[in-house]
Amino acid sequence: MKNLRTKIFSGVGWSFTSQIVTQLWTFLVMVALARLLSPREFGLVAMVTALSGFASLFAELGLGAALIQKEEVSDLQLSSVFWLNLTCGVILSLIFICGASLIASFYREPALYGITIIVSFIFIANALVTVQRILLTREMEFRTLSIADVIARILSGVAVVFMAVLGLSYWSLAWQPLIMSCILNLILWRRSNWRPSFIFSFASIRELLNFGANVLGTSTLDYWTRSLDKILIGKFFGSASLGLYSRAHMVLVFRVNSLSRMISNVFFPAMSSIRDDKERVKRAYLKAINVVTLVTFPLTLGLFATSHNFVLTFFGSQWVEMVPILQALSLLGISTAAGSLNGAIFMSQGAARAHFRLSLILKSLGIFGVIVGLKWGAVGVALFYGLVTLFNTYPGITIAGRLIGMNYGDFIKAISAPFLCSLTMGIFVILTPRWLPSNLPSVELLGFQVMTGVLIYWILIAACKIDGYLEIVRYFKAIKAGA
Repeated sequence: MKNLRTKIFSGVGWSFTSQIVTQLWTFLVMVALARLLSPREFGLVAMVTALSGFASLFAELGLGAALIQKEEVSDLQLSSVFWLNLTCGVILSLIFICGASLIASFYREPALYGITIIVSFIFIANALVTVQRILLTREMEFRTLSIADVIARILSGVAVVFMAVLGLSYWSLAWQPLIMSCILNLILWRRSNWRPSFIFSFASIRELLNFGANVLGTSTLDYWTRSLDKILIGKFFGSASLGLYSRAHMVLVFRVNSLSRMISNVFFPAMSSIRDDKERVKRAYLKAINVVTLVTFPLTLGLFATSHNFVLTFFGSQWVEMVPILQALSLLGISTAAGSLNGAIFMSQGAARAHFRLSLILKSLGIFGVIVGLKWGAVGVALFYGLVTLFNTYPGITIAGRLIGMNYGDFIKAISAPFLCSLTMGIFVILTPRWLPSNLPSVELLGFQVMTGVLIYWILIAACKIDGYLEIVRYFKAIKAGA
């Protein structure tokens, strides 16, 4: 128990540190690019990545989760997964290359032909590193994964900004994912001792494919729910509107998802290792969701409260139309964070089929929300998508909780303190400009709002002695004592 606890908090510590670094760096790169490029250029690349991201799911076939969940894996299985993933990656690349003209025709944007050709090679690059990443995750080597991710993001960020400065426009954005994936390949192949053998056995991975098929089905539904908004906005409202929406989504929801996914990636293998002890899994989940909401709720509500000054300060006046979209997405950010670890429960308990069936219903409701919201443009899509996702948290958490003996009341108790502290902080942050001279520039107003929010939130969570906060304090004290 102590060893698992140590691994969990070490993994969370390394992952959290890398997330802070990479999120800050990614944000700085995004701000630099927003000053160099227009919303339309961002929208053009987002049109292709909305489709390529979906195709990437089929490159792995859900086998990553299957390998992590399985107690023991053989070299035959690992090699078979590697060659199958690589084959799928090559096929998907060829499909996108051949379909580049169709994508350009669908959006009525000729520039998408070349962008699609570049983006297509990401499938091969990602397939080459899948097994190495899986093995490091199984061994809970999050230090290695975190360092690799930080290096890849920093170097690819430098490259894309340099390309934008040279005047390469949207081409710089199109190249970034491929550059980052290639750097990750170099690092993880060097750090991993495993190498694929020239062997393949379909029989050896049949069981993995059965598990992976349900994971793939769930991931497909989840992806279309998360990406249909961008596809439809790009189709009906054009690249400029999609550029505004995608940047707002990147600033808020993507950040929330990244932080939530980071903790989920640590707790999934941890909970899988103790899956037969339901009470321990339940305690691990409640601590995890407490930590997730402790970080993501103030981030979401803080961005809602500072959205106007935030956009003007970092992105400039040409992006001011992003403000109402960013505010509308705050509801989606809250509900996404609340339900972010449900999948880890299903996967750790080997209930991939049940997860898929539930997702089929809940994600269909999410798609309905996106379609209804189209009537009111990008803001309407963001708002209705968030409302449906918030509604979905109750059945999602209730059904997942039954697998580990947890009820919805346990969940509400775990997230209530972070939410109330974040809400109180958000109210003070909104009111802060009213107490200051009206002629202050946006950067100074934002500075005062951020300082007010950080101070009030820290006082509140310390005074309330929130479990997640105390766990974080104990973790850093242990690190200090060890040093």
